[in-house]
Amino acid sequence: AFAMKMLGAIRQAIIFSRHQKEADDAAGWLSLPVIATSHVCENGKNEQSHQDPNLSESLLSEMSDMARVVFPADANSAMAVLKACYGDLGAVWNIVAAKSKLPVLLNPEQAQQLVEQGAICLRGNCNAEVQLVAIGAYQLQQALLLSDRLTKMKQAHSVIYLLEPGRFRQARDSWEQEVQADELLAYALFPNTVQQRLFFCHGHGEAVLACCRPLDLGPKKTSALGYINQGGTLDSEGMLFANKCTWAHGALRLARQLGKAEDSWLSADELAAVLGQGDPYQIIKRPF
Repeated sequence: AFAMKMLGAIRQAIIFSRHQKEADDAAGWLSLPVIATSHVCENGKNEQSHQDPNLSESLLSEMSDMARVVFPADANSAMAVLKACYGDLGAVWNIVAAKSKLPVLLNPEQAQQLVEQGAICLRGNCNAEVQLVAIGAYQLQQALLLSDRLTKMKQAHSVIYLLEPGRFRQARDSWEQEVQADELLAYALFPNTVQQRLFFCHGHGEAVLACCRPLDLGPKKTSALGYINQGGTLDSEGMLFANKCTWAHGALRLARQLGKAEDSWLSADELAAVLGQGDPYQIIKRPF
């Protein structure tokens, strides 16, 4: 809830630590985890004062070797992230983690691979026509629900989980380049042959696209669903619906981008809900 009030102190620490690195006298303190559980999808009682992704977005603008902004998908990946944090020196790791009970989707080996690579393919062939990219545990649930629907409709696609967006940016100096994802791996996970890439984002979609510029194929081929400054006394699924970040909103966006009929992947009741004319509970579903 008070994440933004901490930003100034965090920023001073990482700037000073970066100056030490640049002076060839790297900081020797263990990296510090700043764990954010009061975030967009977890604070229905305090309206938009607590429903705020701005700490993670602000830190994404800092140098990626000093501010490691990560979004664990489940318990195993959260543990793998903590282990990596305490094995690092002189950096701040902003860990945006769900505090509600969520299913375990990655085994320990996959979780370790995710931390090492920064992203992982969970379903499908990355060269398929459609690619779903999830950033955040709740966002992954929605991406998987959409994946289920696309599978049912026989639409080829892949699902990528993006743990650390800052590792897929255009590096701004040599130190930041050292933590960037392997170039061949990045191309394998995010080929530019994809016809439609849809992001499900924890925060503002624009912030993610700005950070992950190499993954943006342009407005005709890339869309980002995320926080659009809507909130209230809502549960997690209600927050996703209010911010148009559910699986069904994603289905409608993809259909429009691909030039398909709006009802191609949604029933009449689901489409009415997405368009704000029907019952939201037609599409608000807990996948577990």
